[in-house]
Amino acid sequence: MKKLIILFLIFNIIGCENKRNSIKKSRIIDSTFTSETSIILENKNSSNRMVETFDYSKPYYVRDTSKINDIGYLKKLCVEYFLNTNYDITNLESLEKIWSGQLFSIGKCQVYKLNFKDVALSMGENTLVVVSLDKNVMYRINLQQFEPTFLHSDLPPVFSGRYYYRGGGSFYSYHVVNDTLLNFFESDLVTKLYSYDDCRCYKNNKLELKNIDLDNDGLIDLYFEGKEYNYCVGYASRTKKDTFVRDSILITYKYFLQKKEEKYYYEKK
Repeated sequence: MKKLIILFLIFNIIGCENKRNSIKKSRIIDSTFTSETSIILENKNSSNRMVETFDYSKPYYVRDTSKINDIGYLKKLCVEYFLNTNYDITNLESLEKIWSGQLFSIGKCQVYKLNFKDVALSMGENTLVVVSLDKNVMYRINLQQFEPTFLHSDLPPVFSGRYYYRGGGSFYSYHVVNDTLLNFFESDLVTKLYSYDDCRCYKNNKLELKNIDLDNDGLIDLYFEGKEYNYCVGYASRTKKDTFVRDSILITYKYFLQKKEEKYYYEKK
């Protein structure tokens, strides 16, 4: 009987200690997110490369801040912004506001989609513009779909989204460091469109994103899940196409937000 009581007390002590350690760990994680400027994000895939070959990743300053919400004025700035590039923006028809709010490292901002009269003669549909109301600057980002993600519940969302191209696409996340827009996450595994020289595509052309804490460490991870359709006669054949789905498989990808030496990065597991 005495032995049972002693064992019961030991297990209770161990359980309480583990609980205290768990609480302590979560508090340590929370304390690292008290300031956005103290967070260092690192791209393990591309060494934190800049977004474009041109200076699209550099800010374009809004000279007349009183017109920062004026669509006509912003359209004029966009034309100026791209004058020294290889893209034709003369047939820019309108700017469509698709989101407004607080974004990580960018501040209070508005996100616009650029619409063109003739997509074939322009830079295409892959263009979003972010206007920072706090810094009075704009950034151009080569994305079609805006899909913000979270790093932590105490922080505003990160500017993220998808870029589509024939037969595929990519998912990107960005942040601003010293006024320069940097890509700190990218994956070309989670977006796949049907093309005539391939047999497969994802349902709705993409794996759906669930931005959740997968390992209960207080950091919010990226979980992509969806169906991959096969339009060929068997996975091995690429010579004959069918117009209906032959079969499908469930695809999942997990990217865990990790911390090492005060730097945060995503790791695929």
